[in-house]
Amino acid sequence: EEVREYRKSMDNMKIRGLKCPRPIKNWYQCGLTSKILEIIAEQQYERPTSIQAQAIPVIMSGRDLIGIAKTGSGKTMAFVLPMLRHVMDQPRLAINDGPIALIMTPTRELAMQTYSECCKCTKTMGLGIVCAYGGAPIKDQIADLKRGAEIVICTPGRMIDLLLANSGKVTNLRRVTYLVLD
Repeated sequence: EEVREYRKSMDNMKIRGLKCPRPIKNWYQCGLTSKILEIIAEQQYERPTSIQAQAIPVIMSGRDLIGIAKTGSGKTMAFVLPMLRHVMDQPRLAINDGPIALIMTPTRELAMQTYSECCKCTKTMGLGIVCAYGGAPIKDQIADLKRGAEIVICTPGRMIDLLLANSGKVTNLRRVTYLVLD
């Protein structure tokens, strides 16, 4: 009953699925590392928004999620924070490895916006991140990918271009274990 009331108080949240994890009330309840919690504090995120409160425990439990929320509700951080934990828990990239996390967006504007949000978190973690979209020189994006990137944010068309470039030698998706369709 308490969980149902809490969800109702958080934008009348509705969930579907069996044995769905309970929403969190504070950042310390969601299993993020101390480094990620420091980043949250630096960004001055006081407490999780509605989408974050429910989405993060679901993602952290290893389940798939479809989240629907208004613009400005914190959706990006709802998938970025667990993504950081996931990426950091994986073996480091070897030469010619593709990304561990792939965030695909329909437009270059959303890709750039998501990249900007991710960069706020990845600066201090030593993670490689590449934003790839049409309308920008592909050679620069190829060079970035060849240096190694744990996280790639891209549009579908440019991802196809990169997968086909140089006979498939630029990048691959074999290491992708965290996928976001935003």
